[in-house]
Amino acid sequence: MPCVGYAALTVQEASYGVNSPRLNTVLNNLAILLRFSRRFSEAEPLLHRALKLNMSDSGALNELGNILEATNRLDETGLLLRRALKTNEARLGTTHPVIATNLNDLGKLPHKMSRLEEAEQLLRRSLEILEERYGAHHPEVAAHLNNRGKILQARNCLSEAEPLLRRALAIKEASYGVTHPRVVTGLRNLAGLLRAMDRSSAEADDLDRRVLAIRRSPGG
Repeated sequence: MPCVGYAALTVQEASYGVNSPRLNTVLNNLAILLRFSRRFSEAEPLLHRALKLNMSDSGALNELGNILEATNRLDETGLLLRRALKTNEARLGTTHPVIATNLNDLGKLPHKMSRLEEAEQLLRRSLEILEERYGAHHPEVAAHLNNRGKILQARNCLSEAEPLLRRALAIKEASYGVTHPRVVTGLRNLAGLLRAMDRSSAEADDLDRRVLAIRRSPGG
């Protein structure tokens, strides 16, 4: 697949010139393909080139952040993600769903760097944006509830994490059905929390059985 991306880049360079901002999309898409192939050293210069053509290209900023995170350059990743957040806030406002995604990406990074309180604050803000935009029962809200619940669990705030993880699971079940593969993450997260709280082992076992049943089903 990357070879197709390189061919598309060559065609666009011939059509628009090597310094045209129109190249940004193909540069970003090729970088994504290379990242998925773990060819990070090829992907990174393409993204720097995209940013040279358009310094406010939030897609390139985010993708470069992914590359840096994958190569364990977390401090550089944080700078880029904050830059992407600032760029998008100036372009879209502070309550756009894209801002929630930026905050979520940034919130996962401090978690990896053991700055759990900062991570929880970022994820709380991203959740507030999505709840305001989509309502309290949207599947995207469920994903962010799960993320914040896991951070609270990592902070040992188990009683605060529990209602978030239960709510996330309930939203996924209502949205997709109780046997859909998309509820597996919620089931596993809640089971893990219950065991961490050293209670409700029967409920945790039941959640695990549901996961196993979904995995064994034709759609799992």
